Amino acid sequence: MARPFWKLLLTVQLLLACHPSVSHHSTIGFLVRMHQSDGTKMGFDFTKLAACGILAVRHVNSRDPVLVPDAENVLPDLNLTYVLKDTMARPSAAAEQANALAVDMGVDAILGPGRSAEVGPVAIVAGAHDVPSISYAASSSQLSDETTYRLFSRTAFTEKAKANVVMQICVDMGWRRLAIMYRKDLWGSDVQSLLLQSASDQNVVVAGVIPYFYQDAPSIDLAVRQLAETGAHIFVFVAGMEDLEEIAFAAGENKIMGQGYVWMNVGGLEHPGGKIQSSRDPARLQQLVAGVIDVKDAPFYGNRVMLPTHSR
Repeated sequence: MARPFWKLLLTVQLLLACHPSVSHHSTIGFLVRMHQSDGTKMGFDFTKLAACGILAVRHVNSRDPVLVPDAENVLPDLNLTYVLKDTMARPSAAAEQANALAVDMGVDAILGPGRSAEVGPVAIVAGAHDVPSISYAASSSQLSDETTYRLFSRTAFTEKAKANVVMQICVDMGWRRLAIMYRKDLWGSDVQSLLLQSASDQNVVVAGVIPYFYQDAPSIDLAVRQLAETGAHIFVFVAGMEDLEEIAFAAGENKIMGQGYVWMNVGGLEHPGGKIQSSRDPARLQQLVAGVIDVKDAPFYGNRVMLPTHSR
């Protein structure tokens, strides 16, 4: 739980540092996925994010020098309150919640959500009402457009560096031919574009670029079959934890995951243990994903040096 707590703590502090209007007795709207779009409850990792956000607000209020970096610089009479809302893993629902927070509840800022596809509409709605928004995980480079996404900032790095690292790994290992599978949304489309550019720069052949839809088993099955048809043995997949099980089982059925194949994920597998434990076949999923390479940034949290990393 330590890493998400520090991530959320840094995000709350950055919000205070960058937006002087958020001070003293302000209310923060906190958006997080707690249910899937079909109404089923998200896994423990998402519940943990909500808990970490609440703890972060409480510890900033307490100005605890053990947990809060530069606690002496936090306003002495600070008393942040929060309103927690569920995005239901849908961009449209996230936008509706942002509008309710900004208009009906009059929050002073919006923290979250984490997924770029949900953050985009939230930032547009919040900016239209002059409410700053900040994300702890959204990494799409498209969100750097300051005209479209007014008053938006983040504590996550953009995906360009990770895309370059993936291709550098391929070059270093002598893997010169690969296929890409990506989630067709703001984040996934952005990452696949960056991967293609990096592959071109480093003379890596891309045998196929195949989209799928978020939490859509039929489209995942189709995409994996199309991956198999490329004849590649190196696969880069741009997917989150929610789709890991379907992708892995489909790859296993098509006999393209395991010995003789390499799968690399671009930063979407934060804590696979919880997903494996809740799987319909934990032992099989553990076996399939044991060799998956996950490329992600891992910044240090806990000191003011990190504050400049809210770059757009």
